[in-house]
Amino acid sequence: MKWTIDYLEEEGVVFIKTSGVTNWDEQKQMCQEAFRFAQKHKAHKYLADNRDLQEGLSVLQIDDMPRMFREIGLEIEDKIAILYGPDLEKKFKFFQSVSNFALLNFQLFTDKDEAMAWLKSGR
Repeated sequence: MKWTIDYLEEEGVVFIKTSGVTNWDEQKQMCQEAFRFAQKHKAHKYLADNRDLQEGLSVLQIDDMPRMFREIGLEIEDKIAILYGPDLEKKFKFFQSVSNFALLNFQLFTDKDEAMAWLKSGR
């Protein structure tokens, strides 16, 4: 899996762009780097563009991701908008469900403008 992490200063958003086949170790490393990057910029909003990501995580690994996010340090005030492609819709929707049960503020989108609007909103 490949990724880049940037800071969109005007919006106060950490932007993560992923591509390739994901696995647990790379996913965790990318999330840790993004969280440290956000702390450096005092940011609590993330936009993860996973539209070029290919399947690689099992359902059990996806189910375990909220625990991993808590261990990294993600808190209730953090908002994460996720862009996904149609091939992985079922897995991303499952991920959103388990994240919501864990009281993490993740929302799925297929449109970048809608994702940014949600990040800027008070919801």
